[in-house]
Amino acid sequence: MLLLWLACGRPDPAPPAPAACADPARRAVEAFDSTVVATTEPAPEHRFLGGGLAIADLDGDGVLDLVLPGPATLTLLLGNGDGTFRPAPFDAVPARDYADAVGASAADYDGDGALDLFVSRYPSENVLLHNRGDGAFDDVTKASGLALSFHSHSAAWGDYDRDGWLDLVVAGRGEPRLEGDLAVVDTPGDPTRLYRNRGDGTFEDRTADLPAAATDGYTFVASFVDLDADGRLDLYFANDYPGWQTGLVVWNRALGWVADDGSAGLNAAVAGMGLGLGDATGDGRDDVLLPAWDRLHWLESTPNGWVDATAARGLSPLPTPDEAWVGWGAELADLDNDTFLDAWVAFGHLDTLADTTPQGGDATNAETERDLVWAGGPAGFEDVTDAWGIDDPGVGRGLAVADLDGNGWPDVVTRDLDGPVRVHLGRCGTAGWTQVALDDAGPNRFGIGAVVRLWTAAGIQQRTVRAGGTGLLSSGPPVVHFGLGSAGAVDRLEVTWPDGETMAVEGPFEPRQEVVLSR
Repeated sequence: MLLLWLACGRPDPAPPAPAACADPARRAVEAFDSTVVATTEPAPEHRFLGGGLAIADLDGDGVLDLVLPGPATLTLLLGNGDGTFRPAPFDAVPARDYADAVGASAADYDGDGALDLFVSRYPSENVLLHNRGDGAFDDVTKASGLALSFHSHSAAWGDYDRDGWLDLVVAGRGEPRLEGDLAVVDTPGDPTRLYRNRGDGTFEDRTADLPAAATDGYTFVASFVDLDADGRLDLYFANDYPGWQTGLVVWNRALGWVADDGSAGLNAAVAGMGLGLGDATGDGRDDVLLPAWDRLHWLESTPNGWVDATAARGLSPLPTPDEAWVGWGAELADLDNDTFLDAWVAFGHLDTLADTTPQGGDATNAETERDLVWAGGPAGFEDVTDAWGIDDPGVGRGLAVADLDGNGWPDVVTRDLDGPVRVHLGRCGTAGWTQVALDDAGPNRFGIGAVVRLWTAAGIQQRTVRAGGTGLLSSGPPVVHFGLGSAGAVDRLEVTWPDGETMAVEGPFEPRQEVVLSR
């Protein structure tokens, strides 16, 4: 049975009313209001510590909160519902060592309806925090079986074996060997780890099930994503040092994991350091955005696989080495609610280990770089960073997208290794929107991995509910957002749940509201 609520958030407890769109005309001047909402301790060096963040409703009040891992502590900020935050109670986060924390992801791993936290550390012991239900946490790292130290990066959740429980993948990277001023990559990186959720609060390490191509790379982001639309979650890897192991997909088959042989067109030979996923072309399959050293890489789905459409879609070249050169986190989201996915990419300086890259190139890069934003359209992407008034200079790494103030326009939170945490609040416009949340009776309460489709007069759109696995070291809330443009109503909503069951609700539904689908 499928139940439907039209609301501004999950029905219990009742969230605050959505923020009013006071002056839509202001969006034509500047699309975002940007401000620093927190300042964390600057990272000791411009590498990875303190690079990520997580956005989630942790205390169940219907308002999104903010988690800032590292570089030395774990900071939890409670949302006020208007894009501002306040410190959580001092005892909300267990006292323990959080040094070397790089990223965080939020997911309900035990099916109790509260979002828990996984904190990845580089290279110290990873941390799992169980949410008591009110935004206070217990440290269950050792009891869960996740107490392992390695060069961890981004983490993602998904039910890859379709038993109802959320499993976990943690990207492993490692460091190259140094020969004078040259970085040499001639040995495997720290393995990316795959953990199967047993359903009793513990996890089983199933890394050995993965092929060597999946575990040997220097991985920044590993993501659960059903790329071939067969109902099974595959794994995509954004890998650094492609001369050793390119980015690639590992297919989830009935008989086990199989590394793609390159025929799908997804084996990206770039130094992939972040990952954006989304169906930008409307064909029902995700396209792939890979920020890299000195470039972006856009892999677009076609009936015969994925092709490099970076130049054709307007995503190359980058402006100048002094402006934006080393790409990190990336997200695909409809930031202007016009039905087309846009791209926000963080750029930032890297303290390299050597003066020369493994390919023999110059490893120097600008100390201050700025984020770039491209607006999507029917023909591709257009750089709108200046036109939208986006100003985010610094040492960018992770980012996440969410509607923090409830006005229906996506907001972006970015992390700067030099300390600032910036919130870019999307100014209202006249376009419509719909946000969809899922409520499942099974252990995967938020429907992580579900695919939601929406029909309007403008066509069909598709989004996937995710928990980590995009951007870099970061995680957004388990909801999906659709821009409706000028469409007056939603004609149909359909959800394919992670177990394969598909349900639909016929409209029309009025725009500018949240829909909660429950079974």
